[in-house]
Amino acid sequence: MLYVTREMARALYRAEGPLKLFDVYQDLEADPIQIVVAAKFFQRIGVATFDGRTLHPSGDQRRILFAHRDKFFGRHENRKSLKRKVRAFEPYMPDLSLIDLDFFHNRLAKAGGSN
Repeated sequence: MLYVTREMARALYRAEGPLKLFDVYQDLEADPIQIVVAAKFFQRIGVATFDGRTLHPSGDQRRILFAHRDKFFGRHENRKSLKRKVRAFEPYMPDLSLIDLDFFHNRLAKAGGSN
């Protein structure tokens, strides 16, 4: 979903006129539902109006997208990765308390297998 939103933000930023969702679909080869959800998101934040098939950029789309650029184009680190950093040449030891030891057993039980 983030990929579709980011690429549509780029297209809206560069758009001089209306943006047809079918053209976006052909360019991105993404799920049409994701494209519609992203279009509704852009309508909600005021970047464009959406009529069901076309996004019509507002006159302020560049200013709005630039103001929220970190949401679309920023690099976010995983919060778990911030807790514990591994130094160079130090072996990585996972936190075993985060691992579900019965995961595979439960998957087999759901699939109808036993033991």
